[in-house]
Parts: sequence; structure tokens; C-alpha cells
Amino acid sequence: MKKRKNVLRKDFYMEIARTFNRFISIFLIVAMGVAFFSGIRASEPDLRYTADDYFDDSQLMDIRIQSTLGLTDDDVAAIKEVDGVADAVGSYDIDVVCWSEDNQKVFKVMADMEEKNQIDVLEGRMPEKAGECLIDAGTLENHNFEIGDTITFESGDDSDILDTLTTNTFTVVGIGSSPEYITFTRGSTTIGDGELDSFAIVTPDSFSSEVYTKVDVWVEGAADEVCYTDGYDEKVAEVLSRLEDTVADARCEARYNEVYGEAMGEIQDAQDELDDARSQAEEELADALATLESSEAELEEGENTVAQEQKTLEDGWTELLDGEAQLASGKNELDAQASSLASAWQQYYDGLEQYNAQAAQTDFAAARQAIADGRAQIDSQEALLNQQISDIYAQAETAATQTATQQVEEAFAQQTSEIDAQESALNELKDGLAKIKSQYDQTSEALSQVNEQIEALNAAGQTVPEELSAQQASLGAAQSQLKPQLDALQEQYDSQYDSGMAQIAAARTALEEAKAGALDSAVAQAVEAARKQVDEQLAQNEEIISARQAINDARTQLDSQEQQLNAGEQALADAKAQLDASYSQLVSAQAQIDSAYSQLADNEALLADSRAQLEDGQSQLEDALSQLEEGRQELEDGWQEYEEAKADAKAELDDGQKEIDDARADVEEIEYPQWYVTDRSSLPGNAEFGENADRIKAIGEIFPVLFFLVAALISLTTMTRMVEEERIQIGTLKALGYNKWSIAKKYIYYALLATITGSIVGVLFGEKVFPYIIVNAYKIVYPYIPNTTIPYDLYYGLMASLAAIICITAATVLACYKELIATPAALMRPVPPKQGRRILLERVSPLWRRLSFTQKSTLRNLFRYKKRFFMTIFGIGGCMALMVVGFGLKDSIKGIVELQYSKIQPYSGMVILDEEASQDEKDLLYNTLDETSGVNGYKDVYMLNMDVSSADDTVEAYVVVPKDQENLDQFLYFDDRVTGEEYELGDSGVIISEKTASLLGVGAGDTITIQSDNFTSDEVTISAVCENYVGNYIYMTPTLYEQTFGEEPPFNTVLIRIDGDSEKVQDQIGQILLGEEAVVSVSYMDSIKASLNDMLSSLDIIIVVLIISAGMLAFIVLYNLNNININERRRELASIKVLGFYDLEVAAYVYRENVYLTLIGMIFGCILGKILHQFIIVTVEIDSCMFSRVIYWPSYVYSMLLTLVFSILVNVAMFYKLRKIDMVESLKSVE
Repeated sequence: MKKRKNVLRKDFYMEIARTFNRFISIFLIVAMGVAFFSGIRASEPDLRYTADDYFDDSQLMDIRIQSTLGLTDDDVAAIKEVDGVADAVGSYDIDVVCWSEDNQKVFKVMADMEEKNQIDVLEGRMPEKAGECLIDAGTLENHNFEIGDTITFESGDDSDILDTLTTNTFTVVGIGSSPEYITFTRGSTTIGDGELDSFAIVTPDSFSSEVYTKVDVWVEGAADEVCYTDGYDEKVAEVLSRLEDTVADARCEARYNEVYGEAMGEIQDAQDELDDARSQAEEELADALATLESSEAELEEGENTVAQEQKTLEDGWTELLDGEAQLASGKNELDAQASSLASAWQQYYDGLEQYNAQAAQTDFAAARQAIADGRAQIDSQEALLNQQISDIYAQAETAATQTATQQVEEAFAQQTSEIDAQESALNELKDGLAKIKSQYDQTSEALSQVNEQIEALNAAGQTVPEELSAQQASLGAAQSQLKPQLDALQEQYDSQYDSGMAQIAAARTALEEAKAGALDSAVAQAVEAARKQVDEQLAQNEEIISARQAINDARTQLDSQEQQLNAGEQALADAKAQLDASYSQLVSAQAQIDSAYSQLADNEALLADSRAQLEDGQSQLEDALSQLEEGRQELEDGWQEYEEAKADAKAELDDGQKEIDDARADVEEIEYPQWYVTDRSSLPGNAEFGENADRIKAIGEIFPVLFFLVAALISLTTMTRMVEEERIQIGTLKALGYNKWSIAKKYIYYALLATITGSIVGVLFGEKVFPYIIVNAYKIVYPYIPNTTIPYDLYYGLMASLAAIICITAATVLACYKELIATPAALMRPVPPKQGRRILLERVSPLWRRLSFTQKSTLRNLFRYKKRFFMTIFGIGGCMALMVVGFGLKDSIKGIVELQYSKIQPYSGMVILDEEASQDEKDLLYNTLDETSGVNGYKDVYMLNMDVSSADDTVEAYVVVPKDQENLDQFLYFDDRVTGEEYELGDSGVIISEKTASLLGVGAGDTITIQSDNFTSDEVTISAVCENYVGNYIYMTPTLYEQTFGEEPPFNTVLIRIDGDSEKVQDQIGQILLGEEAVVSVSYMDSIKASLNDMLSSLDIIIVVLIISAGMLAFIVLYNLNNININERRRELASIKVLGFYDLEVAAYVYRENVYLTLIGMIFGCILGKILHQFIIVTVEIDSCMFSRVIYWPSYVYSMLLTLVFSILVNVAMFYKLRKIDMVESLKSVE
């Protein structure tokens, strides 16, 4: 008994050594299947573990509380009292701007919280005193700051930054990262361009604020849970709910009372000071008024005395002025006469100058020469026109000759073609005869070789193989079929070829002679007709007629110019005579005016003496008046000072009272504070990290399953074939008395050993390598998570291992049972070969007859081994489908960002308006948008996130209401994703995004319920479902909104389009818009697109892993199936070798089947991959995103090429195994 066990044990080890290729194939397939399944499935929790370890190590907050009136130590104390709160810490932050290389950047300056929200210092150190800061590591890549640099911060608005910070200048002492910012995005803000670019950490004493801007809360037991899991979310949500329900309202009320009381006390103190100042000012103004009234009486008495003296002097001046007036009148009259004379002289000189100029300018000799030259030019143009007419006749004759030649050629073309066709038919008869004769000779030679082989076998006393007999019969039938065809063609050739070729030569000679005669006659007729046509065209040619008319007009014009020249000479002579007469009259008038000027000078001397006497009296009077004026001026200055002092006092007092009243009004308008309680999902990129983990989970739940099924099925097939191949040995052992278990355990242990070792290696490799690749791929998007946590997850490893062990072991047991139930005698005989049957293609006679012998043999073999046929197709198709899915995922995911923000929502940015903004402030914003360079258009919309429900579900969606539909397609585009049909908004129903409709289970014509922010709701009808990929949206017109909610939509957002996508232009426009009172924030689609692209790009490495893994599986599957195929058919292949086939021919015999099976498998894989891709895409989508359903044709091509490459590699590997087939050993009798 012991000896038997030793024999079986030795046989077990020898079996492994003998079939090591098979053992390794099972080992590798199981290892790959288990590695891929457990590795991909474990990647999702590992991604969460990595983030959780980082957040726990840095003690990242669980809840953040912010208030519109700030937070105090009392608030912190109240928060700590809430059940479930482990700790609460108040801190400070502020959004500021700074300049880097002429670019404005927005920073969030945060106070260091030491042990909480710990900063990871990458270089340098943490700030230790006011004026020092640590900056964001991402800043280095974009803003060129280094340790030791000085940064100056500004408020970014009208406020003074020193009201919040103790200094605005900081020295960089360190570089690091914060757990609050795990991605490249930093969030939004209300200053600058509306987006945060970086952060800076400073000491708490760098802030001068008396209240905290935020309080971070840590939840008891949250650190023990893994983030992004239901356990963690439930713990945090429970405490968050308590904070909102039990603490928020009470602390908001206390804070409001505190702020209101302090402000009103300060206002009352200011009112008391103002009342004291008013009493003192009134006393000082009364004393100044009495002094001014006394000085006014003294000044009036002096003014009366000076007025009497001034009256006497004025009478003397009146007489003097009358005389001067008369003298001036005479002088003016004389001056007018002199002026008239001067004008007359000027007219004379102008006329003389004009005459001289005309005489000099008009060169009568040159003008006459120009006329002669013009006549010569006209003669030249007429000669050129005649030459052009001659050229037209020549061109027409040439064209007519060419046309006639072409027509003759075309007329004889058909006859030439008929002769060529007759000659071609005779040549085809000759070629066909040669081809049939060659086929007949080849068939005869092949039949002779087969007959020789059969005779040799008969002589040796060996049985003639059935295939060789079939080949003999097939070749004999082919020879019999070719003989009648050969005889018929030979007879036809002898009777037709020589006589036909002679007739063709005679026909060609006659055709050429007829063609030459027809050509001469046609050319002569065509030329004569062309000349007649040219005559008619010239008679109607407007260009030539116009040219002749122009020549005649030019001659007429020259005649007219000659007449004008003669008239000009006569007019110049008449002007000279008129000038001479005018000169004599002017000389006489000049002498009379000179005499009148002499008498006027004597009268002026008498009046000058009288003026000197009056001026002395005037000087004395002016001195007196000057003294009075000085007194009056001093008095007026006094009155002015009094009024100014009175007005200034009143203004200052009124301003003070207004400030107090305004302050009191501002205090009365202080809004009741509001707490904003948020969790980690409010941090930039934090929620997206969890969504990415969910995507990996979705892919891991589907993709590895098919991968594992293909691997398991191929392994199962391998073990089944192994048992079937060794049925003779099983029968021998059974005849020797071994029991069934002793025989079966060899195969069971064989399968267990390969499966268990493969599973162990797969788990050890897969749960480390695949998660490492995937987690590190996501760290491209989340670069500030320092470490990677990848523990072994035994759940997924055991699940995959047990599935593999159970499947393969069960298949082995069933295969053994099937063989062991037979008798030893039946097992020791080989399985009878399957009876040959006609395949389907044989019934398609036209196709089957045209196939060669090797093609027919290949097709018969394919359908003969049906199990191998379907297993190969499924194996190759499954791997091909996995690759199609991998490439298809990339097509579906990578394209959605461009589709969403270039086609569906092509606007450049969004301007969020202040809900309290007045219409005037909004109008100022619209004016700014109209005047700002770079803004190409804008559209008012109302946009709000609302709850939308149907009978099946409730989701959150953005309700978007555009103000009007003018140029709406430049901002929002609605169409059907499948049909491409475009939609327009109407008052009868809403347009809903496709993902939203899918989540709600509704379509066009259905109704949904929308609940607004004031908890009013109503039903609306869906008019259309539009294409959309990012977010959930419902679009409606303002009229429909008003009908639904009973109010006009309060437009709160402006969509803008900007020329170009320059970041500098966007920053400039953002700064301009944020300067408007109506604007709260500005955001741009480019930043959203970049963020989405970064997030989705992390899937690239995952897709590459999927594709490479599928390709490796395809190689192993093909290798294994080909290995099984060759082992099963060793005797058949050896027989072919014995018949004289070379190694390459034997390989081609096998490869043809592999190629056909690979092509069929690829077709099946494309279909299966498309179906699987649609299922996976729908599964991995999250509620706020829809992926494209399209697989582009290059993805199919790449998958096919990879499959073909692996198929070729397997064929190359199998070639060496085919060469090693021993013909003698393989042909031995089974017995």
C-alpha cells in the first residue's frame, strides 16, 4: 500500500514536470485573475486609508463654523459643551492680494493653529513672530517666491488691511502644504479675480482682529472612522446637526446683543460731545457780530463827503469827452475814405498780379504742341485695335481646327474600342486555356504523389489513413472535373484565335484611312464657319465698338481744346487795357486824402491840454476813494470771516450730527448674524477625492469580474482537457486496482497546487502593485497628500482565491468523475474520433467550390472541435472586450469637459450678483460690461439649486431662468444627445438635463415637482431632455417661472463671454467687475475645466492598467488554448509531417485556424465590449456627472491591433513546440 502511494506521489511530481507549461499557464492565469480582482477592488479602500491617515496625522478639522459677525471665546466655549465635540479652536484668516511679476494674486492668510490642521513644512520653518510667513508650496510653481523674499499684502477693496493685520509686509521663512488644500485649486473669494491662488500661514499675533473668523471643531470618535465612509459621515453629521439646532441660534442672539449694545453706547458718548461743542460756538459768534455793526456806521459817513467832490469832476470830464468824440468822428470818416482807397489800390494790384500769372502760366506754344501729340496717340491706338481684330480671327480658326479634330477622333473611338474588345477577348481565351491547363497538371501531379504514398503504405502493410484516402478521392474528382473544361477551351482556341487576329488587323487599316479623309473635310468646314461667327461677334462686340467710339471722341475733344486756346489769347489782351485805366483814377484820390489828415492833427493838440488839467483833479479824488475802499474791504472781510465761521461751525456740527445719525442707522440695520456650519466637503477638492474613490469602487465592482471569469474559465478548460487527455492512464490505474480517490487526487492536488500558489502570488502582488499604481495616479491631482497607505485586504484576497479554487477544483472533480465511472477497458481505448459532418458552408455551393483544399480543411477543423471553437472565441472575445472597455472609458471620460464647456455651456464666466443690490447698481454693472474691452457679450439669468422630485426619486438641480432668448445659444445650447435635434425654451414646459431625467426616471411629457428656496413648490411639464454632462440642470422661461412660483425670477447671475482665454485678460476683467457694488464674486469656466481635467486625468493610469492587464490575459489565454490544441492534435500534426509537410507548412496549417478564431473572437469582443462599456459607464457615473456613451473607432482599432500582436506572439512561441513534435513517437499505437 505504501509502495502504491509512493508511486502515485512520484507520478504526481513527474506530471508537473512533464506538463510544466500547462501548470505555469494555470498558475499565471489564476495569479493574474486574483491579482487583478483583489488589487482593483482593494484600491478603493486604500485610497480612503491614504487620505484618512494624512487627515488624522495632521489633525484636520471635522467641522468648520463661520459667522457673519465673527466668533468669540464665548462661542468657542459653548461649542465645546455640545455633546460629541472633542475640541474646538478659534482662529483667524483673511483674503488679501499681492503682486507677482505684474500679476495680481489672491492669497488666503491664515493663523497657525500649531497642533491642529498641521502644516507640512517642506522647506524652511514655520513662522515664529509677526512679520514672518510660510507660503503654499504651489506658489513656487506659479509666482516665483522663495525663502527670504518679502511679500506685501493689500486688502483688495476699499478697507484698510491694517484693520485686520498688524503689518502688511511679511518675510517668507518656509514653504509647505496644508491638509485643507489637497488639490491645485484653492477656492473662491470676493476680491481680485474671484479665485484664490495660494495661502500663507502667519502667527496668530499677526492679526489685530478682536473676534475669530472661524472655529474648527473635532468630533469625538471621528478619527477612529475612515473618512469618506458612512461611519465617518454619520458621526460628523450628528454633531453638525446638534451645533445647528442647539447652539447656533442662541449664540447668534448673544452676539447680536453684544455688538448692538457696544455700538449704541459709543454713539451716545459722541452725541454728548457734539452738544457741548454747539453751545461754545454760538457764544463766540455773538461777540463777533457786535464789533462788525459799529465799524459799518463810521464807513458810511466818509463815503458821503467823497461823493460830492466826485460830482464836480465828472461835469468837466463830460465836456472834454464831447470834444474828443467829435474829433474822433471826423477821424473815423477820414479813415474810412482812406481804407476804401487802400482797397481800391489792392484790387488794382490783385488784378495786375492775376494778369501776370495768367500770362506766365499759359504757354500757348506748348498747348498747341500737346494737341498735335494727342492726335498722334489716337492714330497709334487705332492701329492697335485693328491688330487685335486680326488676332481674334486667328484664334477662332485654331479653335475650330482643334474641335473638328476632336469630333473626328470621338466618331471613330467606338469602332476602335470594338476592335480592342475583340482582341482582348481572344487574349483572355488564350490566358484561360493556360490557367486551366496549369491547374490540371498540378492536380495530376498531386494525385500521383498521393497514389505513391498509398502504394507505399499498402506495401508496408500499414492501414491507409482516412484523410489520405479522402485526399485521393478529392484530387481524382478535381482531375475529372478539369479534363472536359481543358478540352473545350483547346477546341475553341484552335478554331477562333488565328483567324480572329487577322480580321482585327485588316479592320484597323481600313479604319485609319477613313479617319484621315474625314479629318481634312471637317477642318475646312469648321474654319469657314468660325470666320463667319467672328464677323457676327465683331459686329456685336461692345468692347471693340466702344474702342472705336473712344478714338472718335478723342479727336472731337482735341478740336474743342484748340478753339478754347484761341479764345484765351483774346481775353488776356482785353484785361491789360482795363488795368491801365484804373491806375490813373487812383493817383488823383490819394492826393485829396493826404490834405484832410493834416488839418485833423491841429485839433488833437488843443484837446490834449484840457485832458491834463482834468487828470490832476481825478488823481486827488482817487486817493480819497482808495482810502474808503480799504475801509470797506476790511469791513467786508470781517463780515465774510463771520459768515464763514458761522457756516463752518454749522457744517461741522451738522456733519457730526449726520455721522452720529448714520452710525445709529447702521447699528439699527445690523443684520441678525448667521452661522455657516460645514464639514470637510467644503474644503477645495475634498469632496471630489471621495467621489474619485467611489469611481474606483464602481470600476472595481464590474471590470475585474469579467477579467476573473475569463481567467477562471480558461483554467477550468485546461484542467478538464488534462483529465480527458490522460483517460488511458486513468483506465490503467483503475485496472491495476487503484481506487477512484487515489486516481482522482492526483488531478485535484494538481489543480489545487496551481490555484493556491497562483492565488497567493496574485494576492501578494495584486493588493500592493495595483493599489500603489492607482493611488499614486490620483496623487497627480492630489500632490499634497504625502504618503500612500496600502494594507493587505484579506476580504478581497480570500474572495478571489476561494472563487478560483472552488471553480477549478470543482471542474477537475467533475471531469475525473466523468472518466472514473467508465470501465477500465473503455478508458484504455482512445475516444473514437467524431464522425465527420458537413458544415454549413458546404451547403453554400458557389462559395465552397471557390475555396482551396487547405481552406476547406481549416473550416472543417474549426467546426469539428466545437468546444475549442467556443472557448477560444469566448477567451479572445472576453479579453478583447476588456481592452475595448479600457479604451472606451478614456473616450467617454476625457471628452465630457470639452463638450460641456465648449458646446453646451460655451460662456466664459459667471458674475454672481448681490441679492441686496439696487437696480441702479446693476445698471452701473451693465454699463461697465458694455464698456470693458474683451467682454464679448453677457446674459442675465436666475440660477438657484432646488430640490426636484418625481414619483421615483428626489435630486438637487440648478434651476436656470435666462432673462430672454436673444443670442441664448451663445451661452446655453439645448439639443438631443442621440438625434442632434435642437430645442428652444418655451412657456409650456421645462428643458431638463439628461442625467437629471435619468435619476428621476422621467422623460419628455412627464411632470416633476420643483421646490424653491422659500419652500413653495409646484409641478411643471418636461418639454424636452437635453444633452448635459456636468451637473444637474432645469431650464425654464421667466414667464413659466412666474406662473409656477407666483413671482418674477430675481436674476442673480450674469453669464459673460470673453474674447480669448488669456489668464491676464480674465484677471483684469475680474478685478474691474469685483469693483462694482452689485458684484459678489466672479468665476471663470477655464478654472473649472482645468480642475475637472486634472481630476479626470488621474483615470488615465487606471485605464492603462486595465488595458495592459487585459492584454496580458489575452496573451496567456491564447497561449494556453493553443497549447491545449497542439497537445490534442499531436498525432494529426505528426501525420501531416510524415506526409512530407515542412515545419512552416505544418505551422501554417495550425495558424490558419488560430487566425480565423482570433478574427471571430475580435468581432465578438467588439460587440461584448460595447455592451459592457455601456453598462460600466452607467454604473461608474455619480449623480452630478454623466459620461459620454461613445467609443470612437480608434479604440476598436487599438484593441484589435493589440489582440493581433498577442496572437502573433503566441504563434511564434508555438512554432518551436510544433517543430519538436516527434513523428515516430506520436504515430505509435495507443495500445
